[in-house]
Amino acid sequence: MGAYEMFGEKIGVKIKYLISDIDNGKSKKIKHENSISVVKYDTLHKRLVSKTCVETKLRSASYTQDALVEFDTLCQDWRKRLIETFGNPPEKIRKSFLQERFKYDYEAFKYFNEYRYGNNQRLADDVIKLYTYNASLLNAVIRAKDDRQKYRKALATTRMEKFDIWQSLSNDVNDFRDVEHNLPQTADTLRHKVTKYIKDNYYSVVSKKYGMRNATKVMSKEQIAILKQLLRKHQNLQDTDIASIYNTIGAEIGWCDITPNTVGNYRKKWRLETIAGAEGKKALKRTLEMAVKRQKPSSPMLFWTLDGWDAELLYQKEVVKNGKKTITYHNRLNVVVVLDPYTKYPIGYAIGEKENSQLIKEALRNAINHTRELFGQRYIPYQLQTDNFAKKTMTPLYESASKFYIPAKVGNAQSKVIERYFSSLNKQLQKNLTPNWSGHNITARSENQPNSDVLNLIKKDFPDAIGCAMQIMELLEGERNAKRSEFVQAFEELDANFKQPISTNDFLRYFGETTGYTNRLTGSGVTPTILGKERAYETFDLNFRSYAYMDWAVKYDPTDLSKVLVLNAKSKDGRCQEIIGTTEFLLEEKYIQPMALADRLYGDAQELHKIYNFNNQLHNHIIEDIEENNQIISGLIALNPQLQILNKLMITNSLGKHKEIKQLETEKPLKINKNKLVELKSTEYQIIDDVQSQY
Repeated sequence: MGAYEMFGEKIGVKIKYLISDIDNGKSKKIKHENSISVVKYDTLHKRLVSKTCVETKLRSASYTQDALVEFDTLCQDWRKRLIETFGNPPEKIRKSFLQERFKYDYEAFKYFNEYRYGNNQRLADDVIKLYTYNASLLNAVIRAKDDRQKYRKALATTRMEKFDIWQSLSNDVNDFRDVEHNLPQTADTLRHKVTKYIKDNYYSVVSKKYGMRNATKVMSKEQIAILKQLLRKHQNLQDTDIASIYNTIGAEIGWCDITPNTVGNYRKKWRLETIAGAEGKKALKRTLEMAVKRQKPSSPMLFWTLDGWDAELLYQKEVVKNGKKTITYHNRLNVVVVLDPYTKYPIGYAIGEKENSQLIKEALRNAINHTRELFGQRYIPYQLQTDNFAKKTMTPLYESASKFYIPAKVGNAQSKVIERYFSSLNKQLQKNLTPNWSGHNITARSENQPNSDVLNLIKKDFPDAIGCAMQIMELLEGERNAKRSEFVQAFEELDANFKQPISTNDFLRYFGETTGYTNRLTGSGVTPTILGKERAYETFDLNFRSYAYMDWAVKYDPTDLSKVLVLNAKSKDGRCQEIIGTTEFLLEEKYIQPMALADRLYGDAQELHKIYNFNNQLHNHIIEDIEENNQIISGLIALNPQLQILNKLMITNSLGKHKEIKQLETEKPLKINKNKLVELKSTEYQIIDDVQSQY
């Protein structure tokens, strides 16, 4: 039957729809599942038997009937909640205190119908109708206010209770739907409107844009110039301030005064000419300049864009200040995302506490490495677009990360497709019921934000920074998984002219990290300490041995330490002062051989023979150089026997020996078998046990 029940000519409300008591074995009465739960049963019972409370009991409960309370004696807030939950009471003809005093004002209709503004313009019919209803309802509000005691009684308010008449009137005005109106919705603004209506009558109802004299106040070019100049001022003056300054100037010249309403009208009319001065170029560009309409790329890897996003996820962090530990819960991580707009694919990302140059570099490195996971080798995009963050230092990196780097125009937020992508990610976090989700941006409506009271209750369950980073990674990896297949398939169909592969050398040169120190070639190779661990790198390029004297800066990819790039550098006390980069070599991590034969695995022997063959090649190179040198010097001696240059230069044979030649000079010429000189035999065991080998 619902919450309402007629009792004679009065409307009753069943008590079980008001109380908040639940079945705990002690409650005398139990609430209905749809109860508005505004009061405990014991409290309501005391009010019903009290002589000072206005609530009136219509009927006590029996075996077959519910207890009833008279609807009209309940406080306004309870009645409002009952109506919101169960609808209006069954009595259709019943009128509120305000409805009883509402009368259509024909004089108001006549006034607004004859009203003219500007160049003798008439109000539109729907505006006349609205203004007439507004004036009629304001008349009813004034009548209700004047009959204060009756109004208090109609609201069932006792003398002991605080009575805010304007708040009550505001509530009734907001609930009044018999006619269309747009009166203020708060108590303070309604009071201000009524006060102005009492003073200015019907004219106060008219909007400023229909002011009768606003359009004719300023006439001459001089007046227009002064007013425009004030509207352009970078202080972004208020209408009242501009009117005051203008009137002060006008008083000296004999101009008529203007009102703030007039200034407001001209501010709208001349917005195009004044917005740049008052609000800046960005505001002009954002609101009035013509924007370029763009479509997404036709294929993947044609266009990348990147930006930083303060992820709307809260995490807890321990802060030590003045020796005292404090845990904060308002912290958020920043994630730099590299986006391919073709399918809004997050091709790369990096997570940190704040956006900076290093985080951007990590995001680009992650993006290029991810292309190798997708396509089998590393690629860079055909075009890259970014904002102007750290423009001077980041531009060389951006140019190396694409064939064409085109930064977004300064202040042009409209070119950021990635901003809309961040918004979609944030909506996913909300949809996934993420407990530490902090809400939308600060300009969002408060009713769309999470409950701060609940966040405060569960803040100790927030993850730490690592846990929060895992949440972000899970979100972005989910995006990748959902879009990967389409992205890869489309790339395979891309014209080869637009595919931009990047070599390992270029990748490490531009996107690699450095240790901050330099290293030289030793018997163990180049042995930098990377991520806290010493590692050994070598190359089978014989030319690298010629630079054993050189200091090398090492560039590496933290996610793949199998190869490093070494570049010549200036060094002081082992620290890298400057990377010169005129000489570079790509080194591979040394293969580790087992000491024991029993520990050998498949491939060990092959790697061992690589070293054996390289050393043979090295020895042959040395021998060939010695022979070439001997031939040159021998020819020089033959042409100049008087120089006796042999003793001075100590010319050796191809075996590097000198004394044998001198001993045999008087006996017979030395015959050298070149084949035997080149052949340097060695067993695998000898290589393993050689003193140059490192374990």
